[in-house]
Formats: sequence, C-alpha cells, structure tokens
Amino acid sequence: MNVRTVSGSRLDRSLALLLACVFLVVYGSLASFLYGAEVFSQYNVLFDSDPNQELPSLAHGWGRASLIHPLIGTIGGGVSRLLAVPFVVLGFEPTAVILVRENIAIWYSPICGALTVGGMFLVFRVIRLTLLSSLTWSFLYGVSFSSIVFFPVPGHYAVSALILISCMLYAIFCCKGNLASGARSWGLLYVVAAGVTITNVVVVAMLQFWTAYRRDVGVARLLATVIKTLVLSLAIVTAMHLMLEWIRRPAGTMLNPVSFVSAYLNLDYLHVAQEIGDVPRQVGLSLVGSSPNIIRNELARLEDGDIDVQFSFEDWLVSATVYQIAFGFGLLVFLSIGLFREDDRIRASVGVLCILVIGFNFGMHSIFGPETFLYSLHWHWSLVLLIGICWSNVVSRRWRNAIGEASVMISIVTAIMANNVCVYSRMVDAIASQHRHLSFDDRLRLKGIACIGL
Repeated sequence: MNVRTVSGSRLDRSLALLLACVFLVVYGSLASFLYGAEVFSQYNVLFDSDPNQELPSLAHGWGRASLIHPLIGTIGGGVSRLLAVPFVVLGFEPTAVILVRENIAIWYSPICGALTVGGMFLVFRVIRLTLLSSLTWSFLYGVSFSSIVFFPVPGHYAVSALILISCMLYAIFCCKGNLASGARSWGLLYVVAAGVTITNVVVVAMLQFWTAYRRDVGVARLLATVIKTLVLSLAIVTAMHLMLEWIRRPAGTMLNPVSFVSAYLNLDYLHVAQEIGDVPRQVGLSLVGSSPNIIRNELARLEDGDIDVQFSFEDWLVSATVYQIAFGFGLLVFLSIGLFREDDRIRASVGVLCILVIGFNFGMHSIFGPETFLYSLHWHWSLVLLIGICWSNVVSRRWRNAIGEASVMISIVTAIMANNVCVYSRMVDAIASQHRHLSFDDRLRLKGIACIGL
C-alpha cells in the first residue's frame, strides 16, 4: 500500500495543516473570550449548551457522566490530569492545578474543530474536487455560523464532528481500495465514536454498510457483519462506562440513563411536526447566522449567575423570517438538483450518505433535545460536503471561465463570513453587557479577544 495514495499529496497535507492552524487561532481566541466572560460557568447561554458541566468533565473527569456520552469525560479528564502532572510535581497549589487543567481542557474543542476543517479539505480532495473548490468549501465550513458558535465551546460536539469526518475519510479510502475494510478497524471506530456520543454509532454503521456494499458483499453477510460489530462495540463501551462509573462514584449516585433520556424526550406530535417544518431554516442558519432570540436565562437566575441571557433559535413559528425560510428551501432545492446530476459513483454515494446523516439527525432531534441548533455540528459537515459536490455538478461543469467561478465562490464565502462575524459580534455585545461589575476597559478587553478570533 502506498502511503502517499492514502494520505494525499504533500501539498494537500500541507494545506490541510495550514487550514487547521488558522482555525485553531480563531476558535482558540473565541474560547478564551468565552472562558474569560464566564460563559463556561453557566447553563444554557449558547443555545442550551452546558459547558459548566462539560468543562469539569473534560478537565478533571468529574461533572456530567452518562451512558449517552460514556467515555469522553474519562478520556478527556485523564489527558488533562496527565498534562498537569508537571505542575503538581513543581508544587503548585491544588486550586492552581485545577485552573491549569481547565485551561488545558478549553483547548480540546478548538483543536478538534480546527482538525475537522483540515479533514474536510482532505475529503474534498479525495473525492476529486479541484484544489480551489476544496479550499473554498473547507473555509466555508470553518466560518459557518454553527462552527464559530460551537467549536470554541467545551463539549462532545466538536469531538464528534472530528470523529465522524475521520470515519468518512476512512470509508472513502476503503471504497477506493487504498485501505482494507476490516471488522477490527470498524470495531475500533465504533468504540471511539460511541464513547463520545452513543448515537454516533448509527452514522458509523451507515459508513461500514456502504463500504461493504461497494465491495459486493452479499446483503445477508453484510447485515450480519455490521450488526455483529455494532453490538459488540456497544457492549464494550457500556461495560467500560459502568466499570469506570462504579470506580469513580459512590454507590447510589450513578446516573440513570433511562431517566436522563426521558427528561429530554418529547413525543408530542405537534412538537415533532414543528421541528420537521423547521428543517430548511435550521439548515440555512447552520451556514448563515441570524440574530438569535435573546431570552431570560432562568437557570442563571436560580444559580445567581452573571449572564442573565440565553440565545435561542427555537419557537421558529414566531421568530422565523421569510428570508431565513426562503434561503433554507433554496439551498435544499440546489442540493437536490446537484446530487442527481452526479456521474462519479464515489461522489454520488458520498452525497447520498450525507443526506442520510442529515435526515437521521433531524429525525432524532425532532423528538430529543430542547434546541435543535445545539446539535448542528453532528450533521453540518455533511451539509458542506453536499454543497461542494453539488456545486461541482451544477456550476463547475457549465462555467468555462475558471477565474469567474473562483470569484463567485470566494465572494459567497466572504459574504457569509462577514455576516457571521456581525451576528457573533452582537452576541458578544450582549454577553459583555451582562458583566456590570466590569469597567468599560475590561469590556473592551473581552471584546478584543473575541475580535482576534473573528
């Protein structure tokens, strides 16, 4: 096996690394601002996210622990503690060591987000998009509203995005014959993906099914292999989680996964219909941000938090605009037209897989979770892959002027980036205004850190 064939050309790898470095600065700066503004100390400020639970879990191994995210706290906390050992050896106070671990943990999501952007570029190149198109659409992914909101925030969302785009890259290599598609490799991917978020196994199962189908494995054997690998991997993850929780927690304090899921489950048919009807708007908002609703953060009031606001895109029947809905519908129509014009079998298959990933996530989160936009990183990579594939089918084949096409692509991405920067800046204003105890200079300092990232 040729290593160069698997990993791409040296130029591709260098550009992927460059993209990752650029966005590491962006997401890291935003994370530093949010951490300094104490957003990570409260519930629900950013679209119902809970960084006050996720950050302690990633930094110390305590905090949120459930069968939905069975191993991320154990692994993240273990890495943070390992990296903080030199500070313990040097005799730092325990409170200082805790702070060090937190400062380590706030970089996990920015690092994963930056690597995901680089991974997107490699996927585009592997499915034979042009160099300029791959750079443009990967940059679009990096500056999309979903990315700049959630990649700086501690939690499992950024880690899941990195794992899923890595699984997609592995599956494409397997289909091209550059890598062997073995049950052990897929089993490892199942364990890693499920250890972060248990529902990731559905996407990994789709990818494994696709690679086996492309190799002309019989349907019965194919299903048996996927189910066997999936069940065995879930059993391993569950056993590891229960063992670790039994070690870490006193008897009677382990979380009940059934009650945890039930608390976020909503099977009301009217709610489900509204969530499904909101799909076009949510698809559009993940790319192009719009000023979110600013509502009172009730949990902040109960916990005496400084930030008494919560950003939300819910209640779309009241807050949605015609432009948001029209943009979302127009984007879906463009993707539908572009995908059915695809002649390349690999690209067509990747496009279908992306649609299945998006459909699965919207179907699941129409009944689970209070804020659909919160889970957008689970499927947003699929949306941008679709955009890149469909653009190459609809526009690139008809446009004879490469300079003109490049100008249009760059203009679109620049306009989206400018819009998202403006929307995020307004969110920064709303957060900074909550710190009434800060001086005007301190508020400018906090905003300045955010501006470095944007």
